[in-house]
Amino acid sequence: MPKTFKRQLIKRQPKLFYNLFLLTISLCCYNHNPWFFMANGTADGTADGNAVASTTIPSSSSEKIIIDSLWKKIFDQSLPEEAVATVATIPPPAPAPADAIVTERPATPTLSVGELRIQEAMKKNREALLARRNNANIERAKTSSTMTTTVSNAEKKEEDFSTRSFVEEMRGQEKNFQQGAAKETRETLDNWRSDIQQTYARWATARNDFLKNIEMYKQNEFSIPDVKPQKGKEIKTITKTVPKKPVTPVRSITQPARPVLTIQPTNKQSASYHIVSHALDFPVKDQKNRPTCSVFAGIRAIEILARQQGKNLNLSEQYFYWASRPDCRNAPCNVRGSSVVPGYDFSKSNSSLDIPLAKDCPYQENPRDGNETQIPLNGGCLKGVAGVVEYEYFDSVDELIKALDNNHPVVASFTLSEDFYKSEGYIVTGGARGTGEHSNGHTVLVVGYILYPNNNNEINTNPKLKNQGRLCFLIANSWGEGHGRGGHSCISEAWFNQHRTKASLIALTAIRSL
Repeated sequence: MPKTFKRQLIKRQPKLFYNLFLLTISLCCYNHNPWFFMANGTADGTADGNAVASTTIPSSSSEKIIIDSLWKKIFDQSLPEEAVATVATIPPPAPAPADAIVTERPATPTLSVGELRIQEAMKKNREALLARRNNANIERAKTSSTMTTTVSNAEKKEEDFSTRSFVEEMRGQEKNFQQGAAKETRETLDNWRSDIQQTYARWATARNDFLKNIEMYKQNEFSIPDVKPQKGKEIKTITKTVPKKPVTPVRSITQPARPVLTIQPTNKQSASYHIVSHALDFPVKDQKNRPTCSVFAGIRAIEILARQQGKNLNLSEQYFYWASRPDCRNAPCNVRGSSVVPGYDFSKSNSSLDIPLAKDCPYQENPRDGNETQIPLNGGCLKGVAGVVEYEYFDSVDELIKALDNNHPVVASFTLSEDFYKSEGYIVTGGARGTGEHSNGHTVLVVGYILYPNNNNEINTNPKLKNQGRLCFLIANSWGEGHGRGGHSCISEAWFNQHRTKASLIALTAIRSL
């Protein structure tokens, strides 16, 4: 806009110029945040109680759906906008072994369907805004060519007309722009609601199947052994008949500046959560009619670290059960169950990758009498694509929290209370203890935690929180998506301490894979 034209516009139409200035700022904000208008009013930019959305548009990731559903179970409300992790810098990882290379999480993570739609909408909006700006520049150039330094009365009238035309055009563009934003926001919200409805429907179907089979799961557990890592003892490895492929060991954990939570929040707004990176990106599996809960927990931990490397691996529980039973690798046996430690030690001791894909060494849902590991394994079970590099074991809750903050999934074992079986996602003390074989022990994978508010009034008046500790631990089970919320539950700190077995907590810290 020429200076003379601009000065006269400011002098004669100050309010109009101010509105144009606000419009320019709004368009810039929209270019960076397509939800700007929807978070501050209605589709036409007015402040109205019927706004399409008044909070941040949610992501349609499985993590968001799981956490929101658990939050409702615990706090009787949806996940609030302020429930986010506070950012702190994690201490640098310990030096990697000579044969390991420290890597970070891929710079470009995999986006969900909803996130892709949002990115596409933002791109279209940016392109539309650029085109409008170019058109406005052309119009202003045309206007400037007709203006002279001496403004006659007739020219003033023409200038006033040009000013009004320009303002009306800009107002029209603003209205169309905001209407487009409203439409795209509604479509995104509709897609988000559709994702939630489809997920809940899938969970409901799986839960019906799970409830029919509770007795099967109860009968297929065992007393969890407290096995410590072997030190200074050579572990025999199997002979591979497939050619070895060159691999580079990779330490996949501990990215810089990950969210770390304060364990003692000061108020309700500080209540928050932390999830091990990529831990909720894929569905839980089902151990079915075999005593293999430890195996499923151990394999899921490896798959999570593989996801942190940017690799989507579906690994073989069939092989890992065999690897976890040194007494049953070469001869059939009928002793049921296992610990994750022998399987991790066996994988570490192999010079090449040993854990195959599930498609090459598929899991068998039913047992074989007198042959727990179902040997001999088929040839596909020798096609290793992943292996364990390092793991840690400890016994304290504080060490568990530290491991989770560093994005290490943790294998943990418990005796079960009766209400654990039919849990809909939140497990606290006060339920009857289980009876029978299953009450001896069950292994799950701990993948995060949700902090309780540090508010005595709220804690003491809410039976879901009273006497339950500082937080609850988010676990991934191995009974399919019908248990808890999509196969996940949050167990209170009090329940955790009351039902822990003597077995140590095992944190997987590094793997290698093709």
